[in-house]
Amino acid sequence: MIINKTYTKFASHAVGFEKALQEVFDSLKPCCNKVFKLTAFVDAQDLDDYKSKQKLLSDAISQCFGTQLPTWSLIAEAPQDATLCVALQLSDAPKKHLLFHELPIVILEEGSGKELWVSGLSSLNEDMQTSANSVFEDLSEVLEEYGFTYDDIVRQWNYIGEILKTETKDGVCLQNYQVFNDIRNAYYFRNKTRSDFPAATGIGMKTPGLVVDVFARKSDENVLSLPLRSKVQKDPFAYSESVLVGDTSDKKPPLFERARMLYSEKQTHIFVSGTASIQNQETVAIGDVSAQTEYTIQCIEELISFENMRDNYPKIDHVNRDYQRVRIYVKRRDDLETVYKICSQHFPEHVMNVVEADVCRDNLLVEIEADLIITNN
Repeated sequence: MIINKTYTKFASHAVGFEKALQEVFDSLKPCCNKVFKLTAFVDAQDLDDYKSKQKLLSDAISQCFGTQLPTWSLIAEAPQDATLCVALQLSDAPKKHLLFHELPIVILEEGSGKELWVSGLSSLNEDMQTSANSVFEDLSEVLEEYGFTYDDIVRQWNYIGEILKTETKDGVCLQNYQVFNDIRNAYYFRNKTRSDFPAATGIGMKTPGLVVDVFARKSDENVLSLPLRSKVQKDPFAYSESVLVGDTSDKKPPLFERARMLYSEKQTHIFVSGTASIQNQETVAIGDVSAQTEYTIQCIEELISFENMRDNYPKIDHVNRDYQRVRIYVKRRDDLETVYKICSQHFPEHVMNVVEADVCRDNLLVEIEADLIITNN
């Protein structure tokens, strides 16, 4: 069975991080027994500021949740019109709260469904190759420890410090995002047996290093994990080297699906990957944030349309859909309000979470991800 979840968020406009933290945790206390994943978004001036806020957040989580810790991460992406925004995922399903090398993880298990939720796999080293290898080694270990594999990963969030930063090593130009993609490729092909990939977001954060969150689910005969392909956007794993950055002779494309579905007879859960203003594999509406936002939403609507799902999987049928969570990443602070207004015409405002973050190409101004539930006939 598919394990049902809900999403909510709390934000504070208080001046000062500690006051904002107190306000947010006072607000979330009534629902803390259901929380299994917490993602906090905050502006960070530098790595020391990030680490200081991370320690304060860790203390607040321990005080609020006691031994029933949710899996959590702190992301250096400034939330729109707030000092702090905390996004929560909640479930009534039985939870196992565990520690993996002091990192809180959660296993949800209900009926035939068994899910692993891991947040905050991180390395804050300025060298992306070092950080990415460290994080993927930890991911490999945690999957094996709890009986999951890379094939079980449904959704992955990759928060990449200074994502567009390039540097020259031994005469070779290396970009942080491309280095991450090359290392992800190595770990996936070393550990995966299936030919498709998780849904994913690869997005920038202000501080150096890498933070990865993962949702994995053990396969069972009642729920199918299926990729969902787009008619207007090329599969990212099939991108040609012409849209990849760097001097290495064997650059690897980003290995993720446009979306991934958990399909059962009664419900389908869709996890839409980070989506941007890309047609086939090329950026469109360059320099126009409004046009990029509209086109991105159009791409998502096409992807999750009944017609496209039926073209991918003819047996699928549904009667309605319900957006559960929509996160919107905006490159330039001055564009936050413009993008918010456009998105609020298409998505319920209470599920939207808007943050300032660099996107994976210098000419992309916005990226949108979403989770939704389809009720099947």
